[in-house]
Order: sequence, then structure tokens, then C-alpha cells
Amino acid sequence: MYQDQAQAETAEKMLKKPEVCQALEVITGSAGLAKKLARLAITACRKDKALAQADASKVCACVMVAGQLGLEIGAEQGHAYMFVDKNGPVLRIGYKGYIALALRNPSISHIDVQAVYEGDHFEVVLGSAPKVIHRPNMNALKVDAKITHVYAVVHFKDCEPMVEWMTRNEVEKAKAVARASPVWNQWYGEQARKTVIRRMCKRLQFSPQISMAQAVDESTIDNDTLRTVLPEQAANVVDIPPQPLGHTKADEVFERMQQVNQQQQHEYAEQPQQQPSKHSSTR
Repeated sequence: MYQDQAQAETAEKMLKKPEVCQALEVITGSAGLAKKLARLAITACRKDKALAQADASKVCACVMVAGQLGLEIGAEQGHAYMFVDKNGPVLRIGYKGYIALALRNPSISHIDVQAVYEGDHFEVVLGSAPKVIHRPNMNALKVDAKITHVYAVVHFKDCEPMVEWMTRNEVEKAKAVARASPVWNQWYGEQARKTVIRRMCKRLQFSPQISMAQAVDESTIDNDTLRTVLPEQAANVVDIPPQPLGHTKADEVFERMQQVNQQQQHEYAEQPQQQPSKHSSTR
């Protein structure tokens, strides 16, 4: 419908179209949330010239995927970000976005994700009561080049916490294989924190939305992604063509996303929750 016009109109104009607003309302389930998400996306486009000039339909698709996850776009909340790479507009989940998704589990009280810098005292205690001892050096310079470790602690309401940590070398290995390596150069600290919380989320394995976020975080905004993530009405707005014949390697990832999307239709709070057992912090 709009792909042929995408280069002729800006993302801001397309985000203001009634049909796009209606699709966002379907995704978020709230007219107020839909308007807020569109407003945040327009602000992001105004701040980023490359994003403003990118394929409007793909920018709108990024916004819809964020809405499907229930995450806000932009630095204000730090949930998710849009930018343009060699493949066009992409959506990436921030470490605060993963925290927001994890906190939807009612058995979790809070999550702490921190970076450790040179000069800090840092210990990880394992066993039946795992914990992290981190005493920051208040006089040390807090710059990305001085990060030595990152860690995450998930505090449960009725059991011992779960601990995950990574050394600088482990973070560097993750950076080396990242799809969006340029992002690391600008926001190394945030990306390092995101890396350790993503590792933690793989151990938790309780939220369909986290599984979807991880799949979206590792893919581009293409037709395969959109067909599996977005509701039909929203997909039609950004003019997604029919499913092509054949089966590619990427289809396996997208099929997993589709299964997650079907589970997400049921409110997580309504699902029977199992009481978490005591967790070991070994990896």
C-alpha cells in the first residue's frame, strides 16, 4: 500500500496517518499509549536526520514492533532505540527495556544492573545465598574505557537472588559478534549492561515477551520479521507482501517469534505462576 510512496513521504507524515494510528492502537490496546508512542517516534526522527530520511514504512514498522513489546522509544525511558544501519531502519532494545520486560514477572521485586570500574572493590559470592559485593571508588574516573566487569542481580520476593556477571573480555567477545557494532562505539557502557542482562534473561526463561525482544534484537526490520510479530491489521498498514515460497535459515528464528507472539496473546499475569526455586549463580 505504502511501500511505493515510502521514499516520497517522511516517516513523520506516515506516523500521523489515521490508519497508522489505528494500527498502533490495536497493538498497544490504548489510544493514549498509541499517541505517546507515535510522538516519541516523531521526536526520534526529528533528532536523527538519517532516520527522518529513511524508508517511512520501515520506520513505522519499528514503532509497531516496539508497541507490540510494550516498550517506549527514545532516551527518556531507555527501553528501545531506532537508528539506521546498512540495512535501513532498525529497532534495538536497551538494557532498561529488558529490565522492564523482566519486571512484569510478579515474582521479581527488583533488578540491579551495574558496571564495575577500575579501582572499585568487586566480589561475587556463590553458594546457597549468592550475592555481589561492590564498593565503588568514589574518586575513580567513571569512563567506558575503565569498565572491568558488568553484573546483574535479580531479587525475587520469596527466594534467594540470582546473580550474573561478565568480565571485560567476555563483553568484548560479545561486541565482536554484534550486528550493530557501531552502537558499541557510542554507548559502550549501556551495551555492556545490556549484554549481561540478556545473558541473565536466557537463564530466567519465563517471559514470552523477553523471547520476542531477543529475537527482534537480533534481526532486521524485514518482511519476515513483520509477518511474525505484528497483528494482521498492523502488517497491512506497512504493506507486507505474502509469504514467499521456500524456507530459509532465518525462518527458524521467525517461526520461534511467531510461537512467542501466540503465547503473548494471553496476559502474563493471568498465567499460573510457579514459585521460583533457589537459583545457583554458576554459569
